[in-house]
Formats: sequence, structure tokens, C-alpha cells
Amino acid sequence: MNPNKRRRGIFETMRLRYFYLQKTGFYREVGKSFLRLGIIVIVIAAIYWFAGTRWLDIDEVFNYMVHSIQRVYVFGLFFLTETFLNIIPTDLYIIWSEEFESPWRCLTILAVLSYIASLTTYGLARLVRKIKRINNYFTNRFEKHIKNSKKWGGWLIGTAAMTPLPYSITVFSMGLLKYPFKQFLIWSSLRIPRFYIYAYILYSTINLNF
Repeated sequence: MNPNKRRRGIFETMRLRYFYLQKTGFYREVGKSFLRLGIIVIVIAAIYWFAGTRWLDIDEVFNYMVHSIQRVYVFGLFFLTETFLNIIPTDLYIIWSEEFESPWRCLTILAVLSYIASLTTYGLARLVRKIKRINNYFTNRFEKHIKNSKKWGGWLIGTAAMTPLPYSITVFSMGLLKYPFKQFLIWSSLRIPRFYIYAYILYSTINLNF
């Protein structure tokens, strides 16, 4: 095939993909997730400031987490929360990792655990499919996410892995839909660089003095 034709074909595919995602509300959904994140950050910052100036030493709280709680327990809790709906924000663990002698090694463990947790979540969803009553419950519970997963496929996985979109729910929805496992492995691997990108930002902007 002529290289120029091949290049034009790639650009045309990308252009059509862009307009499809735009038409189906993909960018709007991502924008809303960033808006929610911004609101959450503002609320947390306000609580941090108010608590720190009134009645609570935030540095002491993180100091306790770093020096008094064994890392294996924190890693275990992190794995569970990454597997089940990201109950505790991932970024708190990234901040936690900063204060160790080897923060990037600690961060790498978190990134790998997060990736393994996503595979676990996907596997659990595939098992749930086999139990009709439970499958019906989760299908109704995550109806919106399942619809979005059908529309956007791997693009949703990759975007959720890198952004504030609900990653665990997205992964679970993909498992319920039996999204191809090999493709899932590739898209979900974007979860790993997310930790390094966010860590670079958070390490540079948040300074906890332990």
C-alpha cells in the first residue's frame, strides 16, 4: 500500500473516532469527572486548612500512617480498595508513598498492585456473569456504566485508568460485558504510568513535613 494512502487512512480513522466520541458524549463525561475532581480537591483543601488551623495536625496524621502502620497492611488495604470500587482515593496512597526512603519503589509497588487489582476485578465480574441473580443485580446497578462501556470500549478503559473516571466500576462493567481479555490487558496497562504522572505532580506540590 502507498505510504501516503496508509497515512491518510490512519488520520481518517482518528478523525472519525474523534467525532464519534464527541457525538456520543465521551468528552463531556470526561469533563464532568474532572469537574468532580476539582470540587473534591477544593473541599479536601478546605478541610485540610480548617482542620490544620483549628484542631487537627494533618502532618501528624500522615506521620502516624507512615511510621506507625506497617506498609504491608497499607498495601493490603490499597489492593482491596482498588479491587472494590476505589473507596479510598488513590492519590492519598501516592502522597503516603512520598515520605519513604525509596518513594518511587513504593510507588511502583502501588502501580503494580493497582494493575493486578484491575485484573482481579475483571475476573470477579466474569464470575458474576455465571450467577444469574447476582448478574442481574449488578447489571441494573451499573446500567449507566455498562451502556458507556458498550459505546466506548477500550477508550473508556484507558481514559478511566488515567483520569478521575471511576476505574474499578469501568473494569467491572467490562468484565460483565466479556470485553476481550487481551485487549483489556493492553488498555488497563495505562493504569501504571498514571501513578508516575500523578506522583510527579503531587510530590512537587504537596510537602508534608514529617
